Amino acid sequence: MKPLKRKMMKIKFLAFFLLITFAVSAQNTAHVKSVKKAHKLNLSDFKNSKKVRWENYTQLIKNDTVFRFSKEDGKIRKEFFKRNENAKKIEMYDDQTFSPLSESSMFFNFPTGSYRKYDSKGNIIQEINYDKDYRVSLMDIISLAKAKFNIDITQKISGVGVTRGFDEHFKKNVYTLSLPVNEQSYRFVIIDATSKKILSDQRGNYIE
Repeated sequence: MKPLKRKMMKIKFLAFFLLITFAVSAQNTAHVKSVKKAHKLNLSDFKNSKKVRWENYTQLIKNDTVFRFSKEDGKIRKEFFKRNENAKKIEMYDDQTFSPLSESSMFFNFPTGSYRKYDSKGNIIQEINYDKDYRVSLMDIISLAKAKFNIDITQKISGVGVTRGFDEHFKKNVYTLSLPVNEQSYRFVIIDATSKKILSDQRGNYIE
């Protein structure tokens, strides 16, 4: 091969290599920029919530979302949820700098999704996945309750309750649903958190 052709091939290869390197670098940069960062407390919402005071918190309602603020141990606790829904999000802030400290999610009274802890700049420094031990997701249970029991457990309905955790009798993680049948009775359903199999479905009567 003539020297000129070899030189041209080297130039083309170098140009191709640089193009690939630049593309990969751009993708990595885009990934870094997309990493979630938390922001400081919305002071406008915090101040406006003080117009409505309850014993332990202040409250602001925007459209169909309820925001509640309270102070505890040098921190501001903000929780918000849709009206008539059982899911809520909790955010903690420093009460001096208003910098984010942590965030988490709850469904009824158990944690779901990820707990995230932040540094003073809003970068994630710790993350705990509360769903990792549950192959059957909360969305699966919501769908099952709608399809099999005709109840939307995301909505606040009198007599409806949901928990999850390790069951000593079945020796496995389960979801438990308490569902009203009528004004006098209810059903208590236990669902395998791995297979979605219904392990128990018993009925009982409310105590007057």
